[in-house]
Amino acid sequence: MLSEVVPPRGTLVVIYIDGFGRFEGSIARTEQNGFGIQFNCSAHKRERLAEMLKVYMSGSPLDQTTLRRHDRTPSKGNVSFTRADGNVVDCKMLDISRSGVSVATEMRPPIGESVFISGMAGRVVRHHDTGIAIEFVSRDKAVA
Repeated sequence: MLSEVVPPRGTLVVIYIDGFGRFEGSIARTEQNGFGIQFNCSAHKRERLAEMLKVYMSGSPLDQTTLRRHDRTPSKGNVSFTRADGNVVDCKMLDISRSGVSVATEMRPPIGESVFISGMAGRVVRHHDTGIAIEFVSRDKAVA
């Protein structure tokens, strides 16, 4: 990946690739004008990525429904989440799925921050125009 900033090897990164979504990994190698990333993907995500690459290579457009693991249900109502530092943030729920929730809020905790929302542990995975997306953390994953 070409970049003006070259992070040190081992640095954890999260990148978003238009049409393909969010990827986590770490810096595996560095060069003068860039770096290489070793991606950390589950078997399920690799399978989804392979399907998406087939769609992309066929010339068909990738839409948001291609990226989603679970159907989202629009939802309205006030809710709050608790940040890692204990601060409670009031917000409005936009939609919810089995894997996460999108909320409208001016507060933008850093991506990766652990939060607690509606009785569920989660982490901030994305900032969007009106707020943040929180992925629920499954019981087999530790909350940082």
